[in-house]
Amino acid sequence: MEGTHVAAPPDVPSPEAPEAECSALVLQFQRVLAQLVRAGLVTRTTASRLNRTVSQASARVEKERGRLPHLLFAIQAAIAEGILVEGVHYAVPEEHRLALHLEKVIPELQRLGRISQHRREVRHLVRQGRQLWPEVILSCSARVRFRPGDRRRALVLAVPQLSELLGRRPAVPVR
Repeated sequence: MEGTHVAAPPDVPSPEAPEAECSALVLQFQRVLAQLVRAGLVTRTTASRLNRTVSQASARVEKERGRLPHLLFAIQAAIAEGILVEGVHYAVPEEHRLALHLEKVIPELQRLGRISQHRREVRHLVRQGRQLWPEVILSCSARVRFRPGDRRRALVLAVPQLSELLGRRPAVPVR
């Protein structure tokens, strides 16, 4: 098409993009979609469906962003209170690292009523969290030694970044 200039798409936001940036992208999408409807390239029905889908996805992402910090806070509080035991539920493999054996941690937190998610939901949150906060969640399934002769798969967290994410000083033992 002669004389038509299509602007290059803006940079894709990083997974940790702030809420304002995500809201701005949704608004920009809605404006472009309205232009496509006015130009006759997209029907109103299709535009409504796309708007609804994007709005629902945006709301779901915002809801999920708050669930992982809540889970991590519950874990951090349980460690500080002595509910979770080093060598059983968690290990400190190296300085400023915390390894959590989720197969032991999740049932304990559920028993205490600190979390309501099932194992599958927690694993989903952790995988999402790895994408959102890779500086906090270093590994989702690293092999860690909890006690001599006891190596298990664990979620490995960076303690300083975890504390920064939760907005508190570390309540987790650090060697």
